[in-house]
Amino acid sequence: MERYAPLMDEAIAYAKEQSAGKSQDQILELAMDRLFVVFGKEILKSVTRIYNYYKKFGYKTQVMAASFRNTEEIKGLMGCDLLTISPKLLKELSEDKENVTVALKSSDAASKEIPRITVDEKLFRWAMNEDAMASEKLAEGIRNFNKDARTLEGLVKKML
Repeated sequence: MERYAPLMDEAIAYAKEQSAGKSQDQILELAMDRLFVVFGKEILKSVTRIYNYYKKFGYKTQVMAASFRNTEEIKGLMGCDLLTISPKLLKELSEDKENVTVALKSSDAASKEIPRITVDEKLFRWAMNEDAMASEKLAEGIRNFNKDARTLEGLVKKML
């Protein structure tokens, strides 16, 4: 988690700035809320890097972003191939009158200075294990999709 120390520092500094008249529990809650925001920004950067890499080098795949916590994260990835958005956030977006610009464009990716990388399975597995957030978020995403698929299957079964 050392690589995320700056994000944690930012969250703690924010909570301390807002701490006047608040209990320790309230300060902790502020820090954790801010931490989710800054981690969310890091995830947006990761998805953007992944999207641009795949588009620049013409990979025949689609990039899907999921597990959004707020509408700002969704807006930050407008243009991504696929987005899974909760009903609550879809409702918020439908009520939002703000104009949103497309953040990700495959045509823009072509002009990005991104080096091509060669990765074999061994290197891939090592890199995944070295990035705790990537490993944890991938596993969490798979578990959540599986849970949601089972819920959906149950709903469909009842409707048949």
